[in-house]
Parts: sequence; C-alpha cells; structure tokens
Amino acid sequence: MPPHRPLPPEPRRARAVPALLALLVAGASLPALAEGIAAESIAAESIAEAPDVVVTATRLPTPLERVPAAVTVIDRRAIAERGHVTLVDALRAVPGAVLVQSGPPGANASLFLRGANSDHVLVLLDGVPVNDPATSKGLFNFGSELLADVERIEIVRGPASGLYGSAAIGGVVNIITRAPGAARPLAGEVEIAGGSARTLRGHGHARGTVGPVDYAVTLQSLSTAGWNATPRRLAGNLRERDGLSAQLGSARLRVRLSDAVRIEAMLRARASRFGLDNVPLDDPNFTGENRHVLARLGAEADLLAGAWTTRLVLSQSRHRQRFRNAPDAADPATSRDSFASVRTETIWANEVRLPDLGPARLAALSFGLQHAAEESETRIRSLSIFGPFAQDLDARQESRAAYAGGQARLFDRIDISAGARLDATRGFDDAFTWRLGAAYDWHELGTRLHAAYGTAFKAPSLFDRFGVDSFGFRGNPALRPERSRGFEIGATTRMAAFGRADGVRLALTYWQSRVEDLIQFDFAASTTRNVGRARLRGAEAELALRPHERVEIAAAYTYTDARDAVRDARLLRRPEHQLALRARIEPVAGLVIAPELVLVGRFRDVLYSDAGAFLGEGMARGGVLANLTASWRVQEGVTLILEGRNLTDSDFEPANGFASPGRSVILGTRLGF
Repeated sequence: MPPHRPLPPEPRRARAVPALLALLVAGASLPALAEGIAAESIAAESIAEAPDVVVTATRLPTPLERVPAAVTVIDRRAIAERGHVTLVDALRAVPGAVLVQSGPPGANASLFLRGANSDHVLVLLDGVPVNDPATSKGLFNFGSELLADVERIEIVRGPASGLYGSAAIGGVVNIITRAPGAARPLAGEVEIAGGSARTLRGHGHARGTVGPVDYAVTLQSLSTAGWNATPRRLAGNLRERDGLSAQLGSARLRVRLSDAVRIEAMLRARASRFGLDNVPLDDPNFTGENRHVLARLGAEADLLAGAWTTRLVLSQSRHRQRFRNAPDAADPATSRDSFASVRTETIWANEVRLPDLGPARLAALSFGLQHAAEESETRIRSLSIFGPFAQDLDARQESRAAYAGGQARLFDRIDISAGARLDATRGFDDAFTWRLGAAYDWHELGTRLHAAYGTAFKAPSLFDRFGVDSFGFRGNPALRPERSRGFEIGATTRMAAFGRADGVRLALTYWQSRVEDLIQFDFAASTTRNVGRARLRGAEAELALRPHERVEIAAAYTYTDARDAVRDARLLRRPEHQLALRARIEPVAGLVIAPELVLVGRFRDVLYSDAGAFLGEGMARGGVLANLTASWRVQEGVTLILEGRNLTDSDFEPANGFASPGRSVILGTRLGF
C-alpha cells in the first residue's frame, strides 16, 4: 500500500463497505494484525517546495507548521538536481546525522542519528521495516541502496519506538518509492551517465493509468571500477581499486475497485557486488554481495463517508549477504561466509478523523496491530593458520505489537500529539514506549515553538542472541533489550528579508537522551552482554536564505556530545561538530547549479598508524567533501547533467583506515516522456 494516504478534505461516500468487511474477516484468520505504514516530515530539503501536508509523529497527515518534531525530507527534486544515486549520497548532509562508509561504494555504511549507535536507526521501505536480522545487531547497510524508484526519504530524529517499535532509539529513515499512476497511460524518464573510474549508470522509470489500474516500473544499473578504499598513507596500500556493480528493479500496481476500496501489490529487488579491503591492508580478492527483495500486498478502504481509512498489508523482506576471501601474499586465509534472513509481517492500520469539539479542532486518531516473524540462517566456512572452522546456525523469533496515537489543534494555536505502543517479542519482557509532543504557533513573531519527549527500545537481533562468525563470536540468548528516553525542544522562525516574505528561515533544536542496557562486545568471552550506558546531547541549527526567487542557500550545523556513561569517554565515530552548506542557483530558466560542502570535525575512533600498526582508540582528524552538480533543461523533456564529486580529491577517512572515494566527474542526460 502507499506509505500514507492523506485524510480527504471533504467526506466521501463509502460505496463498497461489504467488500471491505469481507476483506477484514478474511484477514482475521492471519496470525495477527499489524501496524500502519507511516512517514513523518517537518521540512522538505527543497526550500522552495516544502510540502503543505506531511505525516506527523502521530502517523497522521498534518500541515507542516503543526508538526512537533524536527524531521528532514529529501524529495525527488533534490534527488534529481543533486545527482543522488545511492542512499549514502542523499544522507551525508542531514542535520543530526553522521554517515560513515567503512570501505568502498557498496560496502557497509552506517548512519548515526543524534549520537546513538548505528544499529539504533530503524529503516523502513514504504513503511515496512527492512533492517537485516541476520547481521550483527540487526544493522541496515546504507551503502547498497539505490534511489531511481524513490520519491522521497524521510528522516525522523530522536526516540520513536512509540511510533515504530524496536530499533528506533536514534530515529527512523523511511524510504518512500514513487507512487504508481499518472494523468495518461504512459509517462516517465530515462537517464544515462558515465565518467570517472569507468563509471556507467542508467535508469528507466515508467508509470501510468489505464482505466482503474495505476502502475509504476523502474530499472536501474550502476557499474564502476571504483577507487582504492585503503588510504594512500598506509604502508599496505597496493593501489588496488574496489569496484561496484549494482542493479535495482521495482514494480508497483494499484487497482481501484471503487471510490472507496483499493488494492496494491509491490515487488522490489536490489543486488550489488563490491570489492573489500582488510584494514589496514589492501586485499585484491576480497568481495562481498548484498541482495534484498521486498514483496508487499495490501488493501485500503474508506469507511464512514471517508472519515475512517483502514489498511491491511502483508509483506516479506529477504536479505542475503555473502563474503568471499581467497588467499593472497598479505593474507593466506580463506573464508566463505553467508548470512540470510527473512522477515514476514502483517499490518492492520487505521486513521480516523474526528469532528471539531469546542476549542479542539482537526482532531484525528491512529491505531493498529502488527505481527512479525524473523528467521536467520548463517553459514561460516574459513581456513587459516589456526586450522579449518565451520559453523551453521538457524534461528527464529516472533513479535507482536499494538499502537495508538492522536492529535488535535487547541484554540487555533496549540498542536498536541501523543502516541504509545506495546511490543511483545518472544524471549524477553514486553516493551511499552510512548511519545508526547506539542507545538505553539506564535504567529505574531513568525515563530513556531515545539517540544517532544519519548522513550524507545532496541530488541536484541537474532545475530546478537544466536549468531556465530569465523572469529569465534557466539551469541548470548540471555540479552535484554536496550532502552532509552529523551527529549527535544526547538523553535523555527521565518522572517521577511531581501524584499521577500520568505527571505529567511532559522531553526534551532536542542536534544538530550540516555540509553541503558547497551549491548556491547565482551572480548574476553567473545560474546555480547548488557553492560553499557550512554549520555547523548546536542544541538542542530538550520539557516535558509532566499535572496532571490532563483537562489536558495542553506546551512546546517550539528553539535554532538555522545559519551560512554561508564567511562565518561566519547563514543566512536561521532564528530563533535559537523557543518553542511548547500545552495540551489538558477541563473537562467532551466539551468540549476547545486554546490554542496560538508565539513566534519575530529572524532574518536580506532586508529591505525601509517605503518599499519594498531594504536587503540584516539582522536581521528576530520575532513571536507566538496560536490557540485549542474543540470540544464535544454528543451522540454531533455536535460543535460554534469556532476563533480569530492572535487578537492580529499583523503578524508570517515572511518580510520578507510578512504573516501576519489575525485570524479560524471556527464549524462535525462529524457522525460
């Protein structure tokens, strides 16, 4: 189903109630019903085209100015104009976020939101959780995701388990695909580009409407010889390139059975193959594969003259990762490891719009149920100087959840929202989480104040509880969920300037949270235990200037103080300071120039000397990445593209021992039809 359908502005007649009732009766035989698909937003990355209606912390469509939280949306226009091909490209400059690529393109990339661990980010694809249960801590690899079929990306920062369940301690990333349907039977685009490092990429997207049927189909391919992920400074650098080959195919189909009932099916498959290195050494024959398939089938209906929208969705997410390492001069060991997982989920979601009552207006409720079953399969095969090692493991766990939330506007000035959720996962205690937010419209000053408080948890992944690897790791079935609580408070002000009513926008947010029962690796026992605590606090500042209707300038600064509360030491890979500068300049109609500069401050990390010696923990230097994209619409339906990445050829290491991709220039064209 679509990630969310806004409540209609006017009531609509439900002309197919019997069909819906039959659907719900059939769904009652499923193991359980489940939560709705949702996505939140506060401000579009595109300054000029911020959406009028977004989905709030209560999982309900809401006008932008009523949202009591700080959320970033990267829309399709920004993805196209800035040349974002992968999720790593798109997320690098998000306020409150740190994107760390531990290796070449396609290799593991982690996202740290508001100082929380990288496994504390829940990733949704059209509202369906897609974190990989078979990986360590249930991580999601941001390095392999392609964007040709993506309409927008919504990043919710702060504790959000009261809305989404496990793993949403640092926040949620919802990847929303392009909706099926168009005003005619066939519309779409074709793009092809190529350039540095023997890079060749392309995609095709088609959508349309034929009678009661809407469809969308996307194909994408990316191939590059890549760059050497081992830094030039390291003695083990063999100047060996680490390439990437990635493909994506997706299809969505929606059938309108009547004005009130719709069904939809989706199938999305993505595969990538990439080179890897063993820090601090180059490794010419170490490769990885990452595959993901998501299938979804759902139905949606409007009841009570359109005031109640209900959905039933079935989905299955399948991951498979393989890693192969053959012997070479630097490392005589061999390994063949594979990790596979399946997550099957049933969702029942509801949105109800309530009538106005006294000072309370625009009130709405959301509620739903969820059932999920996760399975993982691990196969480890290795041969080293210590002898052969083999291990097979299969594990499974189930979870159920119920959630409810609501929102209302009081006295035409105060917006309140609340949400709560109960998760029950087999093997440990239930988790009850909640979130409460409020926003005050101080329109006399052009200012909106907002505050929110929430709790969150992270259930141990199947790998944490039962996993194994070739280095001797063994899971711990006795692990408890990690838990957190935190708040944020902020203000957004819009001021007239440059002769324009929307000349300046300034947003400030302060946040703070604590995490307890952190799951950490015990080197002595070669397993994981609940032994950690973390104190997280920071601030985000965003400034947007629009001195001219064709000029937009934006800056986003993030301060992060993330500490291990036991040792009072900074957590790894969380820079204290990060600054992103962006602009969109349209000097003449159809020509868009989009520069980007990301400055990352020093951060604590595990260090390696230039000779390749392990130095333990210490402070790693920061760096600067400069990008520039230009697109020129030479005529209707024809756009030329020029992209420059890492223009200064910076040797910045986002993770010590792994270099950023080198300078590149890409030329291409996009044809619309």
